[in-house]
Amino acid sequence: VHAVDYLLKPYDKERFAKALVHALQVVEQRGTANRGLEPLLQSLRSLRPLERFVVNDKKRIFFVPVANVLWIEATGNYACIHTASDSHLLRDTLAHLEEKLAPHHFIRVRKSAIVNGACISEIRPMFDGVYDIVLAEGTVVTSSRRYAHKLRALLES
Repeated sequence: VHAVDYLLKPYDKERFAKALVHALQVVEQRGTANRGLEPLLQSLRSLRPLERFVVNDKKRIFFVPVANVLWIEATGNYACIHTASDSHLLRDTLAHLEEKLAPHHFIRVRKSAIVNGACISEIRPMFDGVYDIVLAEGTVVTSSRRYAHKLRALLES
C-alpha cells in the first residue's frame, strides 16, 4: 500500500478536502512521471529488432525467420517478403517494418524496397546515384538516388 495521507476519525470537511487535494496532486505527479518515461520505453522497445515474421495465409499461420529474408517490397498497404524459395504477403507497411528491423542488417534502397545487407553479392553503379543491387540468389533490385547515401554508408563500413 502506498499511503499518500491519513485521516483520523472524527474528521471535518476541511481536513478531508485537504487530504483529497493532496492525493490528487500525488496521482498527477505520478502520471506526469509515467508520461515522461513512455518515450524512453518506446525507444527501448525499438532497440530489440524483429526476429521473425508471422505470415498468415488462408490455411495456416507460420513463421519466417528474418535471416531468411532476401528483400522486402511494398505492395500498397502490404509488404511482400522474398526468401530464396518463396514470397509471402504481410499486412504491414514498409515504413512500419523498417522501424522494426535491425538497421545495420536491412537497408532501405528505394521507397518500395528494403534489402537484407547480408544477402547483397554485388552493387553496380548505374547513373546519377542509382545502383543495381544484385542479391545472392540473382535478384536485381534497383535503388533510387534518394536512398543512395544508405548504400554508400554500407560500402564505407
